[in-house]
Amino acid sequence: MDNIHVILDKFDKKNCVDISLEIIKLMNDVENEIQSICIQKSNYCITYLDQYALDTFFNNLNNISTSQNGHVRAVVAESLYNIAEKLNKDTVIDKLLPICLQMLRDENNLVRLVVIQELTKFDKILGPDILDSKISPTLWDMTQDKNWRVRLEIIK
Repeated sequence: MDNIHVILDKFDKKNCVDISLEIIKLMNDVENEIQSICIQKSNYCITYLDQYALDTFFNNLNNISTSQNGHVRAVVAESLYNIAEKLNKDTVIDKLLPICLQMLRDENNLVRLVVIQELTKFDKILGPDILDSKISPTLWDMTQDKNWRVRLEIIK
């Protein structure tokens, strides 16, 4: 699945949609490894999804972002910017930022750290004003985080 974008480029649009939908469905697989790989590759699929499928994707992403497995949540966090790059600004604000904000409060230090790192890239998509107005209050609260690495990442 490393070359999913190469595979998708070889098919017509209908087949790409079908393959993409299957990958999105596999985000709900019971195996954490399957979930993780599907999350990592989902950014290649987003461009082929209609609104209904995109809504399904965000529902699945929201569910996985609260998975019991910390590794899966960390993979979601690592994929946030790659997913955001494929979406329009309004969709990022309406659908993806709420997931980011929720994950900033994750119990796992690594998840919080990775989300902060990913959000620093979002200014390319949203601009610093929107990013500042949407996440600054949460980041301000995180300056009191119990983990020093999280506090350090905020300072950076």
